[in-house]
Amino acid sequence: MNFLTLLTLIDWGKLRPEYLFGGQVLERTPAGLSILYIIGIGVLLGFLVITFFDNFRRPKFLFELNLPREVKRKLTQTVANRSVRLWQFVFIGLAFTVFSFQVYWTYFADESNEQFQALAYKDLRSRRTTAANLRGWMLDRTGTLGGALAYYKLDSDGDISRAFALEKEMAHLLGTERGTPGLERTLYRKKANLTPEAWEVLTTIKRKEDEQKDVRVTIDRDLQAFIARQLDGKKGAVVVLNPQNGDILGMYSNPSFNLSEAQNLEDYLKLEGNKRDKPLLNRATREFYAPGSTFKTFTMMSAFRAGKQNAVFASYAGGFKPTRNSRPIVDATQKLLPDGTVTGVCDGGCQE
Repeated sequence: MNFLTLLTLIDWGKLRPEYLFGGQVLERTPAGLSILYIIGIGVLLGFLVITFFDNFRRPKFLFELNLPREVKRKLTQTVANRSVRLWQFVFIGLAFTVFSFQVYWTYFADESNEQFQALAYKDLRSRRTTAANLRGWMLDRTGTLGGALAYYKLDSDGDISRAFALEKEMAHLLGTERGTPGLERTLYRKKANLTPEAWEVLTTIKRKEDEQKDVRVTIDRDLQAFIARQLDGKKGAVVVLNPQNGDILGMYSNPSFNLSEAQNLEDYLKLEGNKRDKPLLNRATREFYAPGSTFKTFTMMSAFRAGKQNAVFASYAGGFKPTRNSRPIVDATQKLLPDGTVTGVCDGGCQE
């Protein structure tokens, strides 16, 4: 069997890149070729650096030791040496040209080259990568498409973009890509991985992702819009809970902002710099308030535990003072003036 016959028996198909880099042709082949390209560039630069410094460490002959510097320079710059050095620079220029070409197609063509954009849209790899990064729909407590809070839609140019039904009413709950995370970043969070993407694609065994990415939350879309209207022009927050199971049916903080206003960094910094209204602050979860009437639940529990649920407390014309110098506590029918005096009549009559 001669050498040519042996060559015909070799299955050259096994040397194709998609066979060498694994079964996942669409992802692993370009990733493997990219890694080989980077390794090749590194080896090339390494040899060039070694060759450059090796010229300075060339061993000298005995007759060169006492020669004048000008004569030594002419001896080292022979025609052959100049030719080799010239080709070194030509090779470096070609290498950087290829590298610049690669950088252009990787980083700039996607935004500036219309022909590349058209071809990339038809590329199955790009479409699969885009689809893998899509988030699911976020539905309200009804779980219907009519109650969608976050969804996808087609733009006029045919691109898929993320859209929100209540951009202002749900701004604090959904959150933005900067600052305090909301439902968007919390529910669709991805693990941070410092591994280069090409190496990860080449070495990681791809597992089938969960096709069901849609999420149903406890928020009632109509109720959320209603409580937002109640706070129109006011500062404050409203939280509506289901006392039976603790579900949050609605939560709104005002002043608020539109999610579209916080997409770019410049507009986000303007919102953050508004120290008077503080539109980015969720007053329902990130602000502190005196408990007010909500604390009456605890005082009532304390009264029952102390056996004073049937106790009758007298009302006085000057209000009730727990201690001599304390602020008087008055009935709802009375009014405490700034100077400390009390006006109005007691509810049910005042005691002497």
